Amino acid sequence: MGDGEVIDPHGITTDLKGNIYVADRDRHVVVVFGPDGKLIKELGTRDHASPEAPFNHPADVAVAADGTTFVADGYGNSRIHVFSADGRLIRSWGEAGRGPGQFSVPHGIAVDSRNRVYVADRENDRVQVFDLAGTLLDVWDAFRGPTDVSIDERERIFVSDHIPTVTALDTSGRVLVKIRAYHDTHGVCCDRAGNVFVASTAGRSVIKYTTVGHA
Repeated sequence: MGDGEVIDPHGITTDLKGNIYVADRDRHVVVVFGPDGKLIKELGTRDHASPEAPFNHPADVAVAADGTTFVADGYGNSRIHVFSADGRLIRSWGEAGRGPGQFSVPHGIAVDSRNRVYVADRENDRVQVFDLAGTLLDVWDAFRGPTDVSIDERERIFVSDHIPTVTALDTSGRVLVKIRAYHDTHGVCCDRAGNVFVASTAGRSVIKYTTVGHA
């Protein structure tokens, strides 16, 4: 396959410039495309699984306003990797386990305007909140198998899980509302208009909620 081709797109996000970041789980890379679909760069080594280092079946990717990129290296490594805007590895944190700051399949990741990093720690049934250096700030455990995290324009945190439910929280972790979803919920994202989109693998569908709690 040629440069930039993706075989297992497991996580996706965009930056403020409209560039598209895709976590290709089975090729062990994060691929970055421009708004025109042309390849800009790849993070990681294609077709090479790296224990501890980037990557070993990465699950998701998030980008801060300054272009700093966060990757949940969730299936093979229980780690978060942080890259500069130009693609240099800055730091990594995390290890397998159930204790604070440890992970068991970090499956989804998001970063807010204050550079707090939210990680859906799926098999530990929680979302962990970190600062940019990887210092643990908070742990939210109101979930069952959380799969993804997304943040809307109002800084509400949306978490999808296996119940299946999508939970909206404020930045302190207070639950605002719970949405009973269809089928399973494997991914969630928000647009600038306040719509919430839920991806279902079992239902092979994406469901759009125009207001919280109503499809």
